[in-house]
Amino acid sequence: MKIIIKKVNIDYELVEIDGSLKSMQEIVGGYIEIVRLWNDFLLVCNEEGMLLNLKRHVIGSDVYCGDVLICKSCGSEMVGLSDDEIEEIVEGLGL
Repeated sequence: MKIIIKKVNIDYELVEIDGSLKSMQEIVGGYIEIVRLWNDFLLVCNEEGMLLNLKRHVIGSDVYCGDVLICKSCGSEMVGLSDDEIEEIVEGLGL
């Protein structure tokens, strides 16, 4: 599945992952927390980012700790993004 990864102080990047819990945990560096952005877009971050004192960054109008990934939900599943959806997210969050 195609996702956006946003690292602290680095431009976003587009990557393909298998969509497993393990692949998402590797990106965020620990347990995942899922935050609904708008429509069906989801931001996945490290659940313990603040406790671990990970570097903070602003995405949209919110502050997150550590690297995050952005994908989409389809029912109860997490799925990849289309090119149009990537453009919408980049513009909507000011990435």
